[in-house]
Amino acid sequence: MPCIFFSFGRRRAEDLAWEISDLALVDPPERDALRRLYRELCARFQLRDDQTAEALGRLVERGVAYHHAGMLPTMKEVIERCFTSRLLKLIVTTETFALGINMPARSVVLDTLKKRSGGGFELLRRREFLQMAGRAGRRGMDEAGFVYLRVNPLHVSFSEVEHLLHSAPEPVHSRFNTTYATLLNLYRRHGPALLEIFPKTLYYFQTSGKHRQAGLDLMQRKLELLRIFGYLTPTALTPKGEFGAWLYGHELLLTELHTTKRLADLSVLELALLACAIVFEPKPKAGSAKSHRVSKRLASLCAEPLSHIHKEELRLRIAPRAKTPAFHLSLAMDAWIHQAPFAKLVKLCDVDEGEIVRYFRMAVQLLRQLAEAPAAEASLRATAHNALKRINRDVVDAEAQLRLG
Repeated sequence: MPCIFFSFGRRRAEDLAWEISDLALVDPPERDALRRLYRELCARFQLRDDQTAEALGRLVERGVAYHHAGMLPTMKEVIERCFTSRLLKLIVTTETFALGINMPARSVVLDTLKKRSGGGFELLRRREFLQMAGRAGRRGMDEAGFVYLRVNPLHVSFSEVEHLLHSAPEPVHSRFNTTYATLLNLYRRHGPALLEIFPKTLYYFQTSGKHRQAGLDLMQRKLELLRIFGYLTPTALTPKGEFGAWLYGHELLLTELHTTKRLADLSVLELALLACAIVFEPKPKAGSAKSHRVSKRLASLCAEPLSHIHKEELRLRIAPRAKTPAFHLSLAMDAWIHQAPFAKLVKLCDVDEGEIVRYFRMAVQLLRQLAEAPAAEASLRATAHNALKRINRDVVDAEAQLRLG
């Protein structure tokens, strides 16, 4: 100890943490210190009355906790601080904990060597394994780190274990697919000469022959679509193109709505629901969005321009296609806009609370782009600003959470 136990599912991580909590991992003085630290942190991050925090408290005082992307950002911060205090002995977490969080441990456990991918299970990539295993061993504290692998011989062969332990990491391959907004910004600066930048990309360096030509052709087909829709002239961006260049993500749909004056006519609630639907990515097996009077109207509003975009993308063989808004969080966003407590939101959608915060923050970012877009009407900028102010409060306000820390 301390130990990081990697699992590959949120519910699995929680279940394992409760199973492990039966072990005696802390002595009475450590339990008292851990209980005090946890309560202090929950008070600081305004989590005293949170149901998840209350349940996790019973785990934490036994020296165990879980951590995954479905939790509130503040709740994850509390767990991370408890772990770095060295009082919390074991944390069960998903693989996201291996990325971007500098929290090594003395040992690492991998619950399994295969994880769900598409319709089945696949062996971990060597670089994924190294990312997690590399957490074992604290610099300046441990002479060695320990990595334990739970291997089910019915599911994982000996040669697969050897591959994970001894093979070279897989190379990183470029997934070259320049966004419309990126092309618009490059076109503003370079005009048609932007195609001369292509040989300087990682994709060009890693490929040759027909693959290089395919990448170049994709850029040209996207530029052709932008020309057809009136975003650029032979040498410069049009006013429509200037608006689209300001938006990073979902720029075509928003620009088409803006050009036909439909965007400026939206209310604060409507613009908030649209921004949330644009950024939300439903899980593959998610059902249809729950019915909502405003989102039905917004979906109808988007249908015509989106159909036109998709038709041209299909004709020009551009993939992936522009995203269709998904209104699964409309009821939750409506309640939040009208000052409902956050605890109510999880009852209005089938999304974990941590994901609700993430998508609301993404909606705030999109609204901020609209509020600051030089080519937008003053009324649209004002509506976007009002919408983001009403969303960006309490647990959604990332800057406020940082100030609490």
